[in-house]
Amino acid sequence: MLPRGRPKKENKPEEQISLSNQSDQLVNLMENFSRTLQELTLEVMYIKAKMEEPKVEQNILVAPQPQAIQMPISTTSTFLSQVPSDFLMVANEVLGEKFKFECIALPDQPAFAFTVIVPQEYTSVKLPEIDKRIKVIQNILGVNGVKEWCLLVKQNVVKFIGNNLTKTTI
Repeated sequence: MLPRGRPKKENKPEEQISLSNQSDQLVNLMENFSRTLQELTLEVMYIKAKMEEPKVEQNILVAPQPQAIQMPISTTSTFLSQVPSDFLMVANEVLGEKFKFECIALPDQPAFAFTVIVPQEYTSVKLPEIDKRIKVIQNILGVNGVKEWCLLVKQNVVKFIGNNLTKTTI
């Protein structure tokens, strides 16, 4: 009687070497995987331990903000600190002589802080506080940046005072 199904395959010597090489490669891969897994586990444990350590606060020094030279506000003076004449001319042209101005150069960046001090009759801020509108303007904008800021302040003041305020009143 004939055997049923496929005849049994006999392993030849070169096939046995090939299977042996494949099994060796598989064992090497498993060992590498095991080593990598152990290394990752150690790294995770190290990170977890670092996260659980008590945190030590570091003292951070903050540089003081630049301060303007404070001078008493007078009705005859149109500035509190050194304001370039071209800035002053443009600001007075847009807002008028009643407004006061400050200009502070910022040493840590290429800009300056331009401040418009709104007169008491044009603001809701009550004395002894002063209504200061401050804007940091890039040096490259210069006079145009000052004019733009003064126009925005003027728009805001006109909204506060009302429509009966004419351009010549400010």
